[in-house]
Amino acid sequence: MKSAHFLTEFIFLTVIVAAIVGLPLALIPPDPTNYFQASLLKTQLLKDTPSPRLIVVGGSNVAFGIDSELLEAALDMPVINAGLHGGMGEISYREVRASLRPGDIVLLMPEYYMFGDEQAVEGNDSILAQWIEYDLSRMRFISFARIPTLALTMAQVKMTRAAAFAYEAGDLGRGIYLSKNFDSRGDFVGHLQIEPPDMTAPFDIYLKSNILSNVGFDFFEQFNLDALEKGATVYFEFPASRDANCRLTGIEKITRLYWSIQERTTIPVLTPLNQICLPDAYFFDTPYHLNAAGRQTMTERIIQDMLPVLPR
Repeated sequence: MKSAHFLTEFIFLTVIVAAIVGLPLALIPPDPTNYFQASLLKTQLLKDTPSPRLIVVGGSNVAFGIDSELLEAALDMPVINAGLHGGMGEISYREVRASLRPGDIVLLMPEYYMFGDEQAVEGNDSILAQWIEYDLSRMRFISFARIPTLALTMAQVKMTRAAAFAYEAGDLGRGIYLSKNFDSRGDFVGHLQIEPPDMTAPFDIYLKSNILSNVGFDFFEQFNLDALEKGATVYFEFPASRDANCRLTGIEKITRLYWSIQERTTIPVLTPLNQICLPDAYFFDTPYHLNAAGRQTMTERIIQDMLPVLPR
């Protein structure tokens, strides 16, 4: 009798939990204005843009940091800005890797924490849930053990957003961080014609730990090997790096990372060591987001670095 009672209670609780998670997923549609809605554009570009093409991938430093139209004109090949949010960790790179074709060139521009924080490599649950919401087939890039947690997180995100929309009448205080502010190549352009916010970008250390985690190096090395097997070529370009944050980090740490990438992976590093850090005036609202002038400078640096390695 006790076992039957326990089974009944277990089934009842399972149904309740499934309803709590499943109903928001089924009944609350994705938000068409959310920043992560732009991921559908980037996925479509990966499907539709003919090869050979240049795919630039990283976090929001890439989304905010390159002029793909200028890159296309200078390099004479299609360019896809696949950058979205550093909080996705390795998962955004997995999606790009699955889309690679012979002749493609991938330019990796990961944020620094991908080499100093193992949890950052795994990605943030809330960020990934918002990304997966727009295409549930993206669960294939997630380990099976992690799927229940992400499904619950997605339900929580949906319910919180629905309540906020009802309470705030649709104004969630997102400012420029909207999907409509991405252009047709995947560049975020909503900040180019406006003054930067009053608050300055945080003064923080890029590499908080003195120990560089093997997890990031191992992941990117495997990414490179998989890309080579598909007939694609991978290069590494340092992300937009604010001079004030470089100084706080210490040039010795950045130099150690610079050489470690070349020692622990087979990925060619294109950025000259003395050109990694950019003037503070080039940054918008974070130590990774470039303003219009910074975006122009970064794009010109990439062009200069890429031209010598392009197939003749």
